[in-house]
Amino acid sequence: MKLFETSMTFLILIQTLSGQAAAQERGRDYVFPQIPPYQSVLPAVRPRLVVRELPSVPASLSSYRLKPAEVNEDYARKIASALGMRFTTRAPQGGKWKVAEAGTEPSLDRSLTVYEGSGAFTYTLDNLIFVPAATQPVLPSEAEAHDLAVRFLREAGLLPADARIGLDQVRFSRPTLIERDTREGRDLSQIVTNLEVRFVRTLDSYEVRGPGAKLYVIFGKGSRIVGVTQVWRAIERADASHPAIRPEEAIQLLQEGEGVIDADPACVQAEISAMEVVYWMEGPKAEQRSVLPVYSLEGQCQDGSGRETGEFQAFAPAIRNPPVPTSGPGE
Repeated sequence: MKLFETSMTFLILIQTLSGQAAAQERGRDYVFPQIPPYQSVLPAVRPRLVVRELPSVPASLSSYRLKPAEVNEDYARKIASALGMRFTTRAPQGGKWKVAEAGTEPSLDRSLTVYEGSGAFTYTLDNLIFVPAATQPVLPSEAEAHDLAVRFLREAGLLPADARIGLDQVRFSRPTLIERDTREGRDLSQIVTNLEVRFVRTLDSYEVRGPGAKLYVIFGKGSRIVGVTQVWRAIERADASHPAIRPEEAIQLLQEGEGVIDADPACVQAEISAMEVVYWMEGPKAEQRSVLPVYSLEGQCQDGSGRETGEFQAFAPAIRNPPVPTSGPGE
């Protein structure tokens, strides 16, 4: 048993320069989407990775073809109607239809943005979402928010058929306003301004991630829905089956300069607490045509003295190019 536990710990210590040479010698035979790093300043040398447990991955993984979004004025008008808004715009500006509607009082002012590239939309009550508050507003419980969100989306015709809607399948987020005394280094107050119900999507039991995988219903004071965000492209069919890259090779590729990382510039080592296969969806402005699986790695960064410096996140290739079919005898 001790031997098994030792074999499940991988300390990858490949240097960047030798890794780049190895990558060039091997050639890029994998498929990887365009995933930008979120941080603008990254470590000069990729951190060493300590991975405690590798995921179990099948021999092959599928890529999926996305159904082209038929986004036009009629589509944008239907979204506005589903949200009870009057459509007042005629042409998209910068790839977006924008609708603004004044309420009978400022707290009822609403806005809607529909993205031409993907069919995604954002809807907000402008003066009620993420509003600073002096006292903690009364927000719904998680169970209440879940029921209200599912009912609202279903009645509006905005609930995707493949959304995971069980109470144990959704996630909750609480935007929090923190007043902090920077001189004493302590929080003076914390006020949760909203409660978000976030719906999860999966493909082949793997979670869909990225800026193009969103369905949030946001609640404010008194259980009022103050915002809805949906980026949920339609899947047309499985596009191809690809040989899977083994997790240990994906880690090596990441160390060799492939994939993408987000880490504090002081990060020299990362303790990876989670590694899994996910599918990546691009943001609402992109006209994405296929969705690919990648490895997602998350953990904590450490500097040269072993002090934690922040979160570590990375995405590494998970699939190779499909093999080229060969002709059989006599063909």
